[in-house]
Amino acid sequence: MQLCQSNVLLGKVGNTSKPTFVEVVSKRPLPLGTYVSIPFNSVDPVSGENMDHCLIGVVSSTSYRRSVPVSGVATLESGELYTEFEQDLAQYGSAYVRIFADIVEKHIAVPRFPPPPNTYVYLAPSTVLSMLFSKRGDDAIRIGHLVGRPEVSVYVSINALVKHLFITGTTGSGKSNTVAILA
Repeated sequence: MQLCQSNVLLGKVGNTSKPTFVEVVSKRPLPLGTYVSIPFNSVDPVSGENMDHCLIGVVSSTSYRRSVPVSGVATLESGELYTEFEQDLAQYGSAYVRIFADIVEKHIAVPRFPPPPNTYVYLAPSTVLSMLFSKRGDDAIRIGHLVGRPEVSVYVSINALVKHLFITGTTGSGKSNTVAILA
């Protein structure tokens, strides 16, 4: 699915794969807040039709992992084992991704199908992120851009803000500035 693939391959789906939560394994940990895309296909159980999916998510947890856990004693007793664990293949990145959208035939849907393990995971293309965050209507105002992706503007509908609005963030993240822009 070309819409979903960028030229930046980040890793593969690991052992845990749910419609809204996916483990990604990679050579190095992925930065928090990285937007990813996961293209795969499935079969609709009702119609029997093949469906092309483009899951979109954001890295919510990241870490380094060892390929094989070893105790310090085993490492000290075997110089060969120590050398093996010093190589690049002895560690890998493990990230957890929160999936928030599934694009099926250019329609945005709630994720219902998990991607299979070993499915490739890409840096989400800007065009796909713009489909989700840059919808411009007569009632939309620009409130900024995605962190780390200045080419993707974020718009919000003023009519959607009529009832309730919750703005949260860390100190210095721009909460007061956002309220001033919206007011």
